Amino acid sequence: MPVRLTRGTKENVEISITDTSNTITDLATSSPHFDVKKDDGTAVVTNQAATAIGMMISCLCDTTTWPSDPHLNLFVKFTVGSEVPRLGPFDVYMIG
Repeated sequence: MPVRLTRGTKENVEISITDTSNTITDLATSSPHFDVKKDDGTAVVTNQAATAIGMMISCLCDTTTWPSDPHLNLFVKFTVGSEVPRLGPFDVYMIG
């Protein structure tokens, strides 16, 4: 489901992660981070720290400096053992 953020605000975007192998139940110690990119691939936010509780990653998005593009792409990444999965893009639509 796409996320709608109001331009000029600081809001949390929560991404629910599902481990299909049922081996991971908590991402709190996985060093979660996120990136936001324009549709053309230009970075808006790079490697910003996020937080995790259980299998929910929370990305604090400060849109006060974001570009005027109406659509952006959010990617999350975290470390599990020797793997660093990068998930996304998750659609972010700017309003206001």
